[in-house]
Amino acid sequence: MKRPGQLRLFSRAKGKGTCVLTCGILIGLLLGLSACGEPKTPGGEITIKNDILDKAYNAIRVDSVRTARGASGYSKTLKPGDEVVLPFKQIRSLRFTRRYADHSMVYIVECPKAFDRRVTFKLIDVHTNRLSGGCELVKRGRMERGVVDWE
Repeated sequence: MKRPGQLRLFSRAKGKGTCVLTCGILIGLLLGLSACGEPKTPGGEITIKNDILDKAYNAIRVDSVRTARGASGYSKTLKPGDEVVLPFKQIRSLRFTRRYADHSMVYIVECPKAFDRRVTFKLIDVHTNRLSGGCELVKRGRMERGVVDWE
């Protein structure tokens, strides 16, 4: 018997078939949604996000982007809160720079040839090499007076 304010999902009058069907649909939806971790995008897509909270020396620069077709000449400076989707597909490597008072930190990230994901990179992910989509930090260095000392 239905009480006031009670929502009845399954009715005995409809039989067990409705319950099995509803449960099957719910399980199918849950499995389908769990498989959507990183959406596939032909050629891949990288979003760079600057979430640095420091009051000074908080801009990062994407110095270069190399694709399957070669170097792009692309360069972009991101201030805190800025976000940019790189306008390229088949990205193979990226170079980031963060300037400080007396030096800069330089990071080079490489992505696999079969890169087909939509991912977002933050500088902390690059610095700690916690990158998604199969990309990885291959070089990190400290630059002073135009000379990079790679770690």
